[in-house]
Amino acid sequence: MRKYEDCWVVDRTMFEYVNQGGCSCCGVTHAIMDLATFADKCSDWETDDERKEQMSPWPSFIHEEILTERARLRVAMKDDMKRYKAFADAHMEGFAEWWKRLDESGKLRVFQLSDEDVLAFFRLQARVKGSYDIVLCAVLKQVKHFQDTGYRDGRIGPEIFFEKALQYRRGVFVVANEYMASPEGAANFFEMLTVLGGPKLLPVRSTRDPSEKSEAEEEQAKSEANVQSFRSDRRLVRLVIFRKFADIAIRKFMREVVNADSGGDRD
Repeated sequence: MRKYEDCWVVDRTMFEYVNQGGCSCCGVTHAIMDLATFADKCSDWETDDERKEQMSPWPSFIHEEILTERARLRVAMKDDMKRYKAFADAHMEGFAEWWKRLDESGKLRVFQLSDEDVLAFFRLQARVKGSYDIVLCAVLKQVKHFQDTGYRDGRIGPEIFFEKALQYRRGVFVVANEYMASPEGAANFFEMLTVLGGPKLLPVRSTRDPSEKSEAEEEQAKSEANVQSFRSDRRLVRLVIFRKFADIAIRKFMREVVNADSGGDRD
């Protein structure tokens, strides 16, 4: 087993839960909510991954807690989608023009996010707890070490493009220099902003092609003993990272353009 692969996440979750009562950065609780209530609201479950997860060495109560918290997180994040859709509908054209004029230093300030800020979203805003918090801590490490795992998780073009551009350097998430400087990077930023507004939290492919089967087989082969994939959790982590980038840019745009044009107060 190589560190940061999916089988490492399975073992780490068990180790932290059983031997320490939680990972070094979180406490474990056992409040199991009504999974069906949340799952009914989630139409983007990775069903193949769920079937494999049923075969994991986790005790049933850990599995149930993770499923419940995972569903609750998705419902909470879905509730925020309308905010991004409203912004895109009202301001996307002006935002795109403003972004193209923004200098490099301005964009650098947008694309800086510490891993602690990501964890703070999960714990303080989404209030994720228990064994799923352990999973998210481990999955965040996987995202940091994308170059080591090679796990390709994106399902649509904009998501895949951002996945490749995202980097972790000196304790913060950033994007490749080419992403900030190129028209293709700007186009992806606008596309991902639109993705944040839905209609699905985790978009699915609109078309199928013959290469998808081989890609799926390759990804499955990377997990020892065919353990479950944490692909959807990594997609959620990257989505949160992009949301945080977008929130910084939106606040800056609203302050410098929208509020300024309307005569509103400056921060």
